Amino acid sequence: MQAVANSPIIGAVMLPMRVASVERPVEDVKLFTLQALYGERLPPAEPGAHIDVHLPGGEIRQYSLVDCGDALHQYRIAVKRIKDGRGGSAWLHDTFDVGHEIMMSPPRNNFPLDETGTDYIFIAGGIGITPVLPMIERVEMLGRRWTLHYAVQRHEHALFRKVLSDYGGKVIFYTSRESNPSRLDLHAVLSAAQPDARVYCCGPAPMLQAFRHMTANWPSGRARMEAFEALEESDRSGGFVVELSRSGLSLNIGTGQTILEAILEAGVDVPSSCRDGVCGTCETRVLAGVPDHRDVYLTVEEQDAGDRIMVCCSGCRGDRLVLDL
Repeated sequence: MQAVANSPIIGAVMLPMRVASVERPVEDVKLFTLQALYGERLPPAEPGAHIDVHLPGGEIRQYSLVDCGDALHQYRIAVKRIKDGRGGSAWLHDTFDVGHEIMMSPPRNNFPLDETGTDYIFIAGGIGITPVLPMIERVEMLGRRWTLHYAVQRHEHALFRKVLSDYGGKVIFYTSRESNPSRLDLHAVLSAAQPDARVYCCGPAPMLQAFRHMTANWPSGRARMEAFEALEESDRSGGFVVELSRSGLSLNIGTGQTILEAILEAGVDVPSSCRDGVCGTCETRVLAGVPDHRDVYLTVEEQDAGDRIMVCCSGCRGDRLVLDL
């Protein structure tokens, strides 16, 4: 059936999109504006949401949305070229241009904004500002108190610098490689947070590792973070058995193999995407055994509960896991 212009794509599994414009706001970052191929209104997106971009080689990459709302006619994503990455950012930078068509998933949100708070602290590093910007715009619209701590190497590396500068003293920039450098003291920022403040963090792995460690004992839901990459290596140590309760299979996980790889080799279909423990697509219910969590999708409390596992990266703390597959 032919799509009707300006009608929403409702319930779509995949969205055919076209590149409307490409900008290079800072070094090594491209900002892509994407529109529905047939002009439809796009599914709504909340602050913190991302889309899965399906690349021609079959790879799937996740990118945070810069724009959020209920009546969107375009999505914008900012993509940083990763020198030692898996090729997704390089392809988008070198090949993806105006007029190119590509398939994407509707928005998903693993980094939702709790709008019930009255005081917010946002912490971002580099490209990590992308999911944070729409959060800032939302809490500003709601009239809430907020502060952004944004760390970059140099002022010219700050994405959306003009927009952020318009907020005045609510935004604090940190530049580590200027002639007069200023560095983000994460411990000081978190220590000064009011007891009821909601804190959101997105940035490079060292920042997120420190943030996770410093907020590990905070009340549930008060501190949230979003990772663009794994913070730990996937567990490939092997030496345990995974039982699939619904399939009736028992799999010996060998050295150099992830649980997901063993399950797929056995012919059992498990949805997966990033294969780094970031996106949550492969989340599976644990019926018995203790997972060795390596993901950044579950919160510390959710990991401690031990009833879910990201099979793409996590392992087993014993000799047996029983999964609801």
